[in-house]
Amino acid sequence: VSRVGDVGAYSQAAFSPDGSKVVVIKGDPDTGAQDVWTIDVASGKGTPITADDALDSAPVWSPDGASIAYVSQHESEYRIYRRASNGSGTAELLYTHPRTSMPVLTDWSSDGKYLTFWEGDAMFLLPVEGTRTPIALDAEVYRGRGGRLSPDGKFLAYNSNRSGRFEVYVRPLALEGAGQAGEARLVSDGGVGGIVWRRDGKELFYLAQPGQIVTSVQLDGAGGVKADSRTPLFKLP
Repeated sequence: VSRVGDVGAYSQAAFSPDGSKVVVIKGDPDTGAQDVWTIDVASGKGTPITADDALDSAPVWSPDGASIAYVSQHESEYRIYRRASNGSGTAELLYTHPRTSMPVLTDWSSDGKYLTFWEGDAMFLLPVEGTRTPIALDAEVYRGRGGRLSPDGKFLAYNSNRSGRFEVYVRPLALEGAGQAGEARLVSDGGVGGIVWRRDGKELFYLAQPGQIVTSVQLDGAGGVKADSRTPLFKLP
């Protein structure tokens, strides 16, 4: 484990696709501002992506690493923007969310066509181009949050408490079919989120409770779990 960049108030860190940078939300304890920054892993140099009075959150990388999408709160309005990951140019407004609570961006599909976000227990796909009208995933089928798309775009991993406690599920997803879905597979044992796919789609990482334990599970290619493959990796402090 190594420290990257200057000491500060950081959250919501995510690696760039090539692993050379990290995007974070950097908080200012004096003003309460929350801005998007990228940090170069090798040099520790930080670059501001936003610098305004709005509260910014939930940054995600485009699959080519050229852009970052994020959520910005402007008074009672929640907006999703994208901006070049080197901080150049101006931010482009992609979508204004009409609801009263903040949406949380969680992923950008590997083909670059969709962003995923959730609000409450509802999950959405947002086309990045065209009309940019969100596709609401079937609430009965997909009641959950934190959706993360598999690298090939065929599956959605997400967190749901529909069983009575939070667990991680994987469900087939047809992006071109307005969120049509197949059977959900339970992959965790007490999974509370923090979902990350391995780049080849054959392994999933998540945070397990009790104990705050980062856990891995091997997948069988059909969204199911290989027998006896859940492995505790390390416990968070």
